[in-house]
This record gives sequence, C-alpha cells and structure tokens, in this order.
Amino acid sequence: IIRGLHGSVSAYGNACTHVVTGKARSTLNFCTALCSG
Repeated sequence: IIRGLHGSVSAYGNACTHVVTGKARSTLNFCTALCSG
C-alpha cells in the first residue's frame, strides 16, 4: 500500500513525514517518536 502511494518505509524517525499504523496508542515510546519529528 505504501509503495502504491509512492511512499517508502524508513527505519529512522527523523526521515519520516507520516505515521501509518493500525492502532495508535498513547504510549511513552509512541509519543516520544511522534514529537521528535
């Protein structure tokens, strides 16, 4: 799906512009990753 939308998967959080997830939870790790940009 991601490549079909001309996107790519990155292992580095600072290279991401969008988060694709099945279920977002307000965990410390998720919030830290989201805010660190």
